[in-house]
Amino acid sequence: MVKAGANSGSTTQAIAILGETASALALARLCSAQGMAVSVLATTSGESATADVAAAVGASDCIIDARPEGRDGRADALLSLEAAIPAGAIVAVVASHRPVGPWARKLGRPGNFAGLVLGQRFDEESAPEIVRTRDTSDDTVARLDGLLRRIGKNPIVVRDCTGFFSARVAGAFLNEAMALVGEGVPAAVVESSALESGMRAGPLSMLDEMSLKIPDEILHQELRDLEHEKQAHGHEHGHGHEHGHGHGHGHGHHHESGHAHFPGHDHNHDHGQGHADTRDHGHGHDQAPASTDAHDHQRPHEHAHSVKSRRMPEPAVYVMEKMAHGFKRMGRASGAGFYDYDDDGTVTLWSGLKAFERRTAKVPAEDIRDRLLVIQALEAVRCRDEGVVASLEDADTGLLAYGFPATSGGVVGYINSFGTGAFVRRAAELATRYGERFRPPAGLEDLASRGRPLAEQPDAVPASRAAHGGSRPGPEA
Repeated sequence: MVKAGANSGSTTQAIAILGETASALALARLCSAQGMAVSVLATTSGESATADVAAAVGASDCIIDARPEGRDGRADALLSLEAAIPAGAIVAVVASHRPVGPWARKLGRPGNFAGLVLGQRFDEESAPEIVRTRDTSDDTVARLDGLLRRIGKNPIVVRDCTGFFSARVAGAFLNEAMALVGEGVPAAVVESSALESGMRAGPLSMLDEMSLKIPDEILHQELRDLEHEKQAHGHEHGHGHEHGHGHGHGHGHHHESGHAHFPGHDHNHDHGQGHADTRDHGHGHDQAPASTDAHDHQRPHEHAHSVKSRRMPEPAVYVMEKMAHGFKRMGRASGAGFYDYDDDGTVTLWSGLKAFERRTAKVPAEDIRDRLLVIQALEAVRCRDEGVVASLEDADTGLLAYGFPATSGGVVGYINSFGTGAFVRRAAELATRYGERFRPPAGLEDLASRGRPLAEQPDAVPASRAAHGGSRPGPEA
């Protein structure tokens, strides 16, 4: 794998940016400030290339497709431009969480193609991710790295897989926050615990900024993939795509307090979550009636999945579904989320979140704090072990850029501040109480058993394999 920072003999001079998203416009401003010729092309997904667009693309040595992810026809629209793309130009598709490998396989020059994760705060401090597919060449990685460093960014190279790096680690943090809310911990306590620990922003405010649309989409894509995997193994048990789930959406699964079993959408359950108090969370608060079904049957959000998520804790699924599809509070862009956004600029936690609170919730303050931080450190180490990032240095770059406590020194500093032995013991305690997602990776346990600190180790995936997509087969599909 070519590490970010590698030199390239080719310097980008002219860029064509497809789309006018906020990140695209920020990228255009930064590139223009460095003397590059920038064309921002207001094309839409599915729109055939006009002569003007084709001409601008043909005059560029870097083409960046920054149109909104997931729009129908986006890939076909890019393919329609391929004839106009100069043979030596590189092409990058801006992504948020979906693998980009399928795009590369459709292009005539897949070695010149890569993904690019700009993040929510690209115009501020950020660590963009260069997504390397199985076919991406060293030169393409180096040229994108040079471009991003030229405009003052500190990119990292990541393997092509769902979530990439920062979104995956941030997702673990945000899921844990929703799990805490789902277990009855007051939302204000969750937010203040994260902020007091040094996180740049509270997790619920971060969810509002990004919208619940993304985690909801990731969840249901995962469940569909798991169902297909189950079918491929010959388990035909009525996989539920009948789309008619008559459920009150309450998650009264029979699981211990550890929440080790994550849900899909076989939701014929009440709302107990395995706790003694199995009543609905309504408690009579206004704006959040307990009878509200988390899936309004007037809208096409009907899932009857027969599998359970491996990524999202069960109480988090409940909160997300209730907020997104019951209360219809998707986030700041839609005008309402975990927070209320008044016309005068006042931002306050939504009073209806009290519907999730339970007086029986007994989660110690130190557990709230550690769950929010330990889960991120564990996920970062797993990403390094799986070859999603090549090094702990890259993991720290990504973590600190998106908002992990700056005083921690990143995942290495945070784990070593405990001591590997104490960290592994603490993570194991959390796993026993709250679920296997806190179980430490084998490599960390080995370091702890030998009394060694976490330090930069050789790449978890040999460079020759990481360059072709890492250790796990087929992540791009």
